[in-house]
Amino acid sequence: MVERVPEMLEKPSSLFGPATMWRYRDGFNRSDLQLPGGDTRYLTALVRLPDGEKIDRLFAWKDDRIRLLSPLKEAERRAVRSTETVVPAVIDIGGSIGEIGLSALDERLKAYLDAAIPEWRGQPGYGFEIGEALAAVTVPSGTPAAAAAWTPDPALAGGRPRVIVAVIDDGIPFAHRALRDASGQKTRVEFCWLQGASAGMVQPNSPAWGREYLRSEIDDLIANHSDDEDVLYHEAGATTPHYTYGTSIGRFGTHGSHVAGLAAGDPADAHSETVRIIAVQLSPATTLDTTGRNRRSAVMAAFDYIIERAKMIEQAYGPPDLPLVINFSYGYTGGPHDGSGVLASYIRQRIDQRPEPTALVLPAGNTFQSGLYCRIEPVAKQPERLRKTIPWRIQANDRTASPLELWFAPGAALTALALDVIDPTGFTAASLKTGDITNPFAPVEVKNDASEVVGHVYRDDTSARPCLVLDLEASETLGNAPQVAAGLWRIELRSDTASALNGGIDCRLQRDFDPMNHYQGARQSYFDTGEDLFDKTGVLKTDDDPKGLLRRYGTLNDLATNASHTIVVGAAYEDRDTPAPYSSAGPVSGAEPTVDCLWPAETNRVLSGLRGAGTRSGSTFRLSGTSTAAPGITRAIADVYREERAGGI
Repeated sequence: MVERVPEMLEKPSSLFGPATMWRYRDGFNRSDLQLPGGDTRYLTALVRLPDGEKIDRLFAWKDDRIRLLSPLKEAERRAVRSTETVVPAVIDIGGSIGEIGLSALDERLKAYLDAAIPEWRGQPGYGFEIGEALAAVTVPSGTPAAAAAWTPDPALAGGRPRVIVAVIDDGIPFAHRALRDASGQKTRVEFCWLQGASAGMVQPNSPAWGREYLRSEIDDLIANHSDDEDVLYHEAGATTPHYTYGTSIGRFGTHGSHVAGLAAGDPADAHSETVRIIAVQLSPATTLDTTGRNRRSAVMAAFDYIIERAKMIEQAYGPPDLPLVINFSYGYTGGPHDGSGVLASYIRQRIDQRPEPTALVLPAGNTFQSGLYCRIEPVAKQPERLRKTIPWRIQANDRTASPLELWFAPGAALTALALDVIDPTGFTAASLKTGDITNPFAPVEVKNDASEVVGHVYRDDTSARPCLVLDLEASETLGNAPQVAAGLWRIELRSDTASALNGGIDCRLQRDFDPMNHYQGARQSYFDTGEDLFDKTGVLKTDDDPKGLLRRYGTLNDLATNASHTIVVGAAYEDRDTPAPYSSAGPVSGAEPTVDCLWPAETNRVLSGLRGAGTRSGSTFRLSGTSTAAPGITRAIADVYREERAGGI
């Protein structure tokens, strides 16, 4: 008998979807750490509409408690956003989610839709994906305080900008010497949005949360605190006393300092001022969500911010068709890997809307040898009979949830599928019979042998492909919270009408390990298929067994499978033209995107990583990965654009 999760169905409506309900099932966000400022009365969110619905109708209805985050004017939305079905937002819930509960928030959001789109009830496709909680001190209330508007640098009248480099990352040292001009006194960062800032006045037309710094304000910080950058970032609100929240800017080196330095750090160049920089420093909460499923609104808002601020730079400085190169050295291992994911689609549409030359540089990913991807092919001898077991290893002492995604071919009828979830002791933790997998908003509980809920199974389809997600609780939890058993879990799939599935099944594990400088006790689960990982000489294998389940090819960063304006970069050794063993790759054959180029990310096989900027001027450290390779290509593209325009400027 299938046991549905009652509170997900009877209390709040299906407006939130099962992923949000799972995160908030105990009245608070289980994945968020302590926030600065205490009062978390705001939430980021993603408003989702069905295909064909116009988002203009949402903007036409004003609600002080729901701030939609589109920088486009109404005419622009009508012209270029007619196909979009999502919009990021900030919601004022009037208190913490634990105080008001999901039911009260559900009623408020239903009232909003009732007013904006009266006929929405009873129709599928409407919903709100709740993102991260925002401290009250980071969100402006009412009208933002008056402040000097951004103006172009008058000193650049004779040497106008030739290219804009934008970086979205964590722990970006926006006042770093490497990001200044040749004099060292003036920054080249025109705009910087600190999404996780804990203090400061919000500028007019600024983002809906956090703190925006203009070039002139960064110059003032440099002039006043250039002798002590610790004080500078403290005064800027870029640091927080909460260690658990992850103040990465206080570390010696960060992912963002390394990436920004490689992508745009060039103060010794006499023409460095012709490269203008836009920086978005993601909040620690967004960085901690390595799955990318619950923080999409923050990343979408970051891209909106960059596109709008790049337009301001172009209009103010004058050069037409000013190129924009965006470096986003983040990656997600789950997702449909066909460009149809919510975040990938949104990014593509926003970049397509920019008429000027635009390039998005993304890392290929670091999971070629991580065992995060399996592929179940259709059975040739008995095409109607499917009997497959997915061996899934959950590590001990993992303090974070582990999600597994099963992606099916377009048009697959999941009613033809049955599955059992077997824990390491042999106990059947969940069982779905043929016909049970129907309603996307009806999750199924996963229980241990003590009848404690330790996970759930639910649908999370895109417009192109059906998806089944299995979320398991942590294997090490605090207090008396139930935890899953560490060891080998088995997902047994069955079907006697397998042709209804329309093809193979992609099994993907979301990335689940601690990002640099952020520690929450994550340990990566993996597919433990028993296949040989090394060849007879002891070298890691680089080929896939067509008769096995494990796949190395097809492990690209999900965002990198969206080909529009995108350059996908793999990692190589500096002393040879060979990829690093971890560098992810596209499929061996097929129409799916693959790696566009390689760039050094390792000095050699003995000395790992490349040297890059630390968080304080003059400091350096080494970092590996395709995230390190991507900014090298970003700089190369920016240099090409800059030289192309040098003759006419």
